[in-house]
Amino acid sequence: MLQLRIKQLIWSLTSPNLLTQWVTDDAQPFCYPINEDILTELTRTLFLDDSITSLKNHNRLGKTFEQLIFFYLKHLSQSSPKPAITNLNHGVQIKTFGKHKRTLGEIDFLFHDSLNNQSIHLETAVKFYLADVNQLEQLKEQKAWVGPNRKDRLDLKINKLFSHQLTLTKQQESEQTIKNLDFAAGKFRQRYLVKGILYLPHWATKYSKEEINKHLPQAINTNNEFGYWIAQSHLPQLLNNSCAARTLCRDEWLTVPVAQDQLTEFNNRHRLDSNNKENLVTEIQQHFATYARPIQIIISTMDNPQNVKISRYFIVADDWSATT
Repeated sequence: MLQLRIKQLIWSLTSPNLLTQWVTDDAQPFCYPINEDILTELTRTLFLDDSITSLKNHNRLGKTFEQLIFFYLKHLSQSSPKPAITNLNHGVQIKTFGKHKRTLGEIDFLFHDSLNNQSIHLETAVKFYLADVNQLEQLKEQKAWVGPNRKDRLDLKINKLFSHQLTLTKQQESEQTIKNLDFAAGKFRQRYLVKGILYLPHWATKYSKEEINKHLPQAINTNNEFGYWIAQSHLPQLLNNSCAARTLCRDEWLTVPVAQDQLTEFNNRHRLDSNNKENLVTEIQQHFATYARPIQIIISTMDNPQNVKISRYFIVADDWSATT
């Protein structure tokens, strides 16, 4: 389990931001120091942190991601000789006044950036969006990018993040809470840290990354990692053109499942001979016999022995797409 958390931490800190900076002038992507020395120290002390060791596999991935970022921020607050951040607060609830109190929202992080002498309001999220489109030009539409269970969309998340979550420290109801935490009201810089992966329809594999980037929504960072999705009935054809494959558990979504130096081991261990291929198809059939939610796999393909490619794929039910 510790090795899984280490892989999640490294992915969370080193993967590209999902969103670009253009969305609003007030809020900006969170820029943070990260290098090999910091990663080494973080992985060395990870198992000492109760908030990490107490995480369960059934935790929501967003909560796991948030706890990993909290662990990183705590490291910055304890750095020497001078902490990079001070007055770190996590999960700050903002409530209304009066007789009938209600919670307006919860702020992920408030802290003081010692290096730049700024008070920071940071919101975090991790998202996995599938492009439910049948034409390349439709990728530009934010509402076309949906979560695996279709309960989330890119446009809805952007609206919630910038119209609600990042405005909490600007609202009058937050002033007393902010003052109680020893911050000055109205002095925060809004920052966001949104990580994730985008999944294109399988037919989009014929297009280059450069061509795909031309058609992405303006909000999306073009340096993002891409995966793909395919309907269950087309899985055998996908596996026929693959060298190796296996399913991914949900916690592995927040990792690089196969590093470059592990490719040979992966291909040998999960080689798709006739038996392994049949077993994987059966495993996924059994999954959809019980659950409607998509399942994720990782596959390797090889043009030649020097060019092995690893790809993430969501396998979705045949009736999952709204465009087919």
